[in-house]
Amino acid sequence: MNDFASEIKSAVNASARTALKLSAQELIRLSEPVVPVWTGKLRRTMRVKMEQGDVFVVAGDDTTPYAHRQYYSDLRHRGDVNKELLDLTALYRDAGGAKRRTGRGRKYLYARAYRLAIKNNAITKQQAPRWFERTIDKSETQQAMMDIFAGALKI
Repeated sequence: MNDFASEIKSAVNASARTALKLSAQELIRLSEPVVPVWTGKLRRTMRVKMEQGDVFVVAGDDTTPYAHRQYYSDLRHRGDVNKELLDLTALYRDAGGAKRRTGRGRKYLYARAYRLAIKNNAITKQQAPRWFERTIDKSETQQAMMDIFAGALKI
């Protein structure tokens, strides 16, 4: 009898972990439009991390030391932190700035784009994006995650 009970418990736990992971992946997918974008590295580092039965949604790694500041700080952004953040450097490229090759790299391009955006009032200081929190607070996100969880919780 104990073997049967432990098999059921094990099956339920495995199914719940899978369901949680799939729900967390949906949160990542729904959060993408409000994650700050420049090179796309921050978005590409978003992942589900599982530790001892707990599931975490994480953004950033050792190649994105700015992730913490981007998540928690009130910064200037192009776009709306509640809807969609836009690539700031595209503003500079669209103005013909990318045609001149300076050899100074991406930081130079970003600095030029930032100055142009300030000059044109194309960016505004906004509350910290906290993209995962903003996304999960939406009822449609919660419903989507619950639907995925329920669908994946098959024993």
